[in-house]
Amino acid sequence: MTRVEAWGLVLLLQVAVLLGARPSSADTTPAKTEPTSLGVWPDLGVPSQLPTQPSDDAALIVGIEKYDALPAVRGAAETARDWEKYFLFGRRIAPERVKLLVDQEATHEAIEQRLAELSSRTREGGVLWIVFIGHGAPGESGGKGLLLGADARPSDASFAARSVSHDRLAELAAKGAHARTVMVLDACFSGVSNEGKTLIPSVQPVIATKLVSAPKTTVITAASSAEYAGALPGAQRPAVSYLILGALRGWADDDGDGKVTAAEAHAFASLVLRSLPNNHEQHPELVSDDPAVILESEAREKAPDLAVMRSKVSAYRPPTPVKDEPGEVRVAVGCRDPGVRTPDEGLVVFLDGATESASPLGVRMRVEEGREVPAFVPFSVKPGEHRVRVRLPGCEELETTVSVRGGGSAQVFGLLPPGNPFFEGTPAGSPDGLRLGVGLHTSIVEVAGFEKLLQRERVLGPPPIPTIGLTGPAIHGGLQLRWLTAMVDLGASFGSVTGSLETVAAEGTSLRVVPQSNDTSLTMLSGGVRIGGRVPLKYVALSAGPGVSGSLLVASPEVGGGSTSALFRITGWGAVDVQPLCSYGLQLGYAYGFTQSSMTGVDIGADHGIFVNAAWQPNAVCARRRDAAYKLEGKW
Repeated sequence: MTRVEAWGLVLLLQVAVLLGARPSSADTTPAKTEPTSLGVWPDLGVPSQLPTQPSDDAALIVGIEKYDALPAVRGAAETARDWEKYFLFGRRIAPERVKLLVDQEATHEAIEQRLAELSSRTREGGVLWIVFIGHGAPGESGGKGLLLGADARPSDASFAARSVSHDRLAELAAKGAHARTVMVLDACFSGVSNEGKTLIPSVQPVIATKLVSAPKTTVITAASSAEYAGALPGAQRPAVSYLILGALRGWADDDGDGKVTAAEAHAFASLVLRSLPNNHEQHPELVSDDPAVILESEAREKAPDLAVMRSKVSAYRPPTPVKDEPGEVRVAVGCRDPGVRTPDEGLVVFLDGATESASPLGVRMRVEEGREVPAFVPFSVKPGEHRVRVRLPGCEELETTVSVRGGGSAQVFGLLPPGNPFFEGTPAGSPDGLRLGVGLHTSIVEVAGFEKLLQRERVLGPPPIPTIGLTGPAIHGGLQLRWLTAMVDLGASFGSVTGSLETVAAEGTSLRVVPQSNDTSLTMLSGGVRIGGRVPLKYVALSAGPGVSGSLLVASPEVGGGSTSALFRITGWGAVDVQPLCSYGLQLGYAYGFTQSSMTGVDIGADHGIFVNAAWQPNAVCARRRDAAYKLEGKW
């Protein structure tokens, strides 16, 4: 098929589309009245004229409706496709010289690459069209305008790296053989979204007159430097790109000569935005070395009646967001203190168990005591229930659940607990009830009445003072309050008799040395109660008080004429509590007392004891305070 035959087929298809779009006189089916993205405005997706001659022009159209991490530009993609149809059918530009980039296709690399390709294919006498519909931002010191790619993030560094400046567009366009470059930039350079929200804080607008740096170039921008590019009154479409496209179809041809100049197109767009109800000020700007340059020479379509449009716009109500429209999760979380943390401070959010962090939609600010502070960090999500896990440096991560409706938002707020739990709570305020622990106890008993036992056995010589050494595990539990403690101790100890028991014994009329056993093994089962007062300090607490206990001592082989003996102790004790963890602590103590034994001839001995306990405070005050102070909550 030749090029002429191909274009003939395209024209036949276009005629069929145009005829099919016009209702016949016999068609009585009422027109649909459901609101669309065009609202009350005509559909520009069907070209109104068929040009007589193919065009030598080339066109790059970029429409970014869905940014990865910036607010959406509603209607940008559909408007870009309308421009594509205009260039293909309304101007008859060869398809290989028309490039369309939509949404995630429109990275700064792709924009520059496609523009470079088109510049190499332009023809003498033709026009290179560059249509951009999306977000803009100021460059360095407001000196140049940046057109943000779909993958730009809300930061100065990302804006600079993931955008194409106007200067770069002009540089690439200047390499072609075309006679003129025409740019329609439906993006403001004030760093504000099409809903009037700041993309990043503390931006300076770009002066529009700085945008033109190349000769034979015409630029139409969406707004002045202090304004933002808003939606078309009565529709959900970017205003200027829609109105300029309508102007080229004939809406701006006031004198009826079929030709539309750059000045006429700009004047028409300005007139509409000035005449119709609008929620903000928007004045498109024209910067050109020749405002009278003809942009369209076969314009035939009649413009909508502005008086009628005004009445329709006043009564227009935008459609209710559908359920599958994306919503927002707004994270306002602090670490240790309630100040809202941002991605620049290490905020990372994981959604629904994902291992990769979610991309924020910038940082929303609020004014507090005359200065701007972060209010929350929004994240785009689909409607439904979501698990939100929040991580910040130096704090433990927490998770909560929120539900988001289509087009709505849910808020996640609260504090993350410090990541290092040491010294989070102190003994001064932590104990408040039940305390359980395990430990190791050591007792050394001096058997002070042992000489009576030796005399009974007719042992002569200096009586020694033997000792009983016992060590073993113990458990304790009880009540520990801020100023008082009361504990029950249960333990099992193991040890032996120590000390030399070699003595001289009378045997008839002679004397002999009687060796006594010193390798006797002992087992003691004990239980007791100790109470005392506490003095809480910053990181330690001192406690002391009296205690009583009873024990059952089992010896093998026998000592003192019996294998089993009951012991009764009265002690005084003191201890130091250290609680580095909120619900866990260590206790080091010393006990001194007296022991009464049931062993024959043994009266009272001195009792020295050392104990080391590891304790668990399940209902510590600091744990309850931690749970109350550090948590995430979801609100929707």
